[in-house]
Amino acid sequence: ELKTKYNSLTRAIKENRKVRILYYSYDKGENERVIRPAEMFLFQDGWYCAAFCEKKQDIRHFELKRIIKFELLNEKYE
Repeated sequence: ELKTKYNSLTRAIKENRKVRILYYSYDKGENERVIRPAEMFLFQDGWYCAAFCEKKQDIRHFELKRIIKFELLNEKYE
């Protein structure tokens, strides 16, 4: 599961594709976002994706284990 997310997000970075995610945040629960993934990184034994979040109009860090669902979109970004 984690490997699938990692591979898909890495592919999205290489292909400059947007990704729709259902993300669990501790304060707000589940919410849907469209992100533009930029980088994958390991932090304190957890994999994260640094991405531009269209909803927040800012760079955010998404922990892979808290991504409930994801979908690679055909839409590209610069």
